[in-house]
Amino acid sequence: MTPGEADDGRRYSDPFLRIVELYALSAIGALDPEDRRQMKELTPELQQIYGLDLGWKKIVEQIMEFGSGAEEEVRRLWAEWKEEASAGGPEGFARAFADRYFPAEDDEE
Repeated sequence: MTPGEADDGRRYSDPFLRIVELYALSAIGALDPEDRRQMKELTPELQQIYGLDLGWKKIVEQIMEFGSGAEEEVRRLWAEWKEEASAGGPEGFARAFADRYFPAEDDEE
């Protein structure tokens, strides 16, 4: 699935949600080569949109206000996820991670 591509027409109404999922997948070493390539290509656009001269993962960390050591924290959460719920694999984890940290549209004012 490409960044921002909706699987059900609703989940990715904000394409940044998928980018947060891809961030989690990258942190746990499960980002597939095609998504890695697409994020590399998308980086200049993200830099322009957000006015940040950073790589895509650092942009995510800035926008989401993740603190230092964010990728290590994602790996820790992944280790817990694998012990507690094996269903869904890396993609299931990435969705759960994004759902936990990405504000739902209903939460916005």
